[in-house]
Amino acid sequence: MRRRLDLFGTIHFDRLSKVEDELTDYVREADADAVFVEWPADTITGRTAARAAIRVPLVLLGGIVLNLMQSPYYLLFNRRFDSTEHVATERLSPETPVHSVDRSLVSVMTESGPLAIALSWLVLIAFLVIAPIRTAVTVGVLLAVGVGFRLVFRRDRGLAAVVGTLVAVAGIFATAWFDIEATAGLLLLVALPLAGAVVVSLDPGKILRGSARLGLVALFGWLVLSTDLVVGWFALVAYTAVGQFALRTIDVRNEHMLDRMTTIADEEGYDTMVLVTGLAHVSGLGERATGRGLRVSRTYTPRWLRTGTIDDDPEFEPNEDRERVSRDHPIQPGSTGRRAAASLVDLTAVTVLTWALARGLDLVPGLRSETGFVLVGFALIAFGYHLGLEAAFGRTLGKRLTRLVVTDEEGFEASRRACLVRNLVRPVDFVVLYLVGFVTMGLTKRRQRLGDLLAGTEVRKVD
Repeated sequence: MRRRLDLFGTIHFDRLSKVEDELTDYVREADADAVFVEWPADTITGRTAARAAIRVPLVLLGGIVLNLMQSPYYLLFNRRFDSTEHVATERLSPETPVHSVDRSLVSVMTESGPLAIALSWLVLIAFLVIAPIRTAVTVGVLLAVGVGFRLVFRRDRGLAAVVGTLVAVAGIFATAWFDIEATAGLLLLVALPLAGAVVVSLDPGKILRGSARLGLVALFGWLVLSTDLVVGWFALVAYTAVGQFALRTIDVRNEHMLDRMTTIADEEGYDTMVLVTGLAHVSGLGERATGRGLRVSRTYTPRWLRTGTIDDDPEFEPNEDRERVSRDHPIQPGSTGRRAAASLVDLTAVTVLTWALARGLDLVPGLRSETGFVLVGFALIAFGYHLGLEAAFGRTLGKRLTRLVVTDEEGFEASRRACLVRNLVRPVDFVVLYLVGFVTMGLTKRRQRLGDLLAGTEVRKVD
């Protein structure tokens, strides 16, 4: 007999009394033996934070920015730096066992793969090349704020929310002293969590699309309003980095929570359970619950500041394995002509991006688009352009236009590690305008350049 699991979705800052009442009724109706909550069971130590900083420094700095952005909302809604669902579970009846089953995002950072590590360091180095002093000062300030905030958090979460809010407000006023337009950009960034909650309350089925649009709106506003972009751009990029990292590692945390729940249920003999978690986790948890011998019988979908809805017969799409992206041409490589055309398009795209970088440097007071900076920028942009698009979509703009895609040697989606390897070797293939690459392609049966041979990848035609 499979255990029963009910999922209670939440928004991390919401009207506490509403969530508390709804959760109490939900747990009572489920007749749950225990309640599990998305809250880290581990403690962030100095060693853990240091390991995360070494592997993905930009993501860790983005986490500090995110904490500062969240502090005013946690202070307003929860009176402490804590999620609404965690506070609500602490107020349940003492007769109901409550277990924390999540892991901290910082601990997940310590297990980052090569792609995340490469991109994090790549972007950080790019900022240091473009504006070394301002970037170094910004990084130092954020690290100091992060350490201080963590020390206060350990002693008093209520005080942590106050301190985080004061730091955020002080930062906004400090930018106003130097550049009032940049302050408007910071206000847009701080407003993103609130805007996301509004999107959830309007249409939970469009969370990701809505969040992406809101991010673009903030980015556009910043570009229009700001005149000195270095510090503001760094905060925005770091925030985007931690958001993407959290999104791309959400399955890792879902697996961890289900493993912890199963272990505790085995030890305590629980048969009926309720998991209280952020709405973004609900779908993934539902997909994977069956494999753990769990039956999801109900789900609760929140609406910000308003009563949510209960689904007594939830359905979840199965988790699909990676697809064979070149079904029609399982062994047919892309022609040399197509790849040459794709390379020309991509080279044009990278050149345009580099020109935009040079123009941006000219517009920032105190900076100049010197030749050395531009050449370094070209190399970094080219690497990030190819790696990011191939890892995310399997193809760059040029490959999309010429109907090519990067796969592994069996025709399946190339792994991120493989994409990283083939792009690290790209400078060698690029010697004398891809002469080395094209010679290697001519000598191999499947037209693989040196990077493909080392990464175990191919470029194939798709229709």
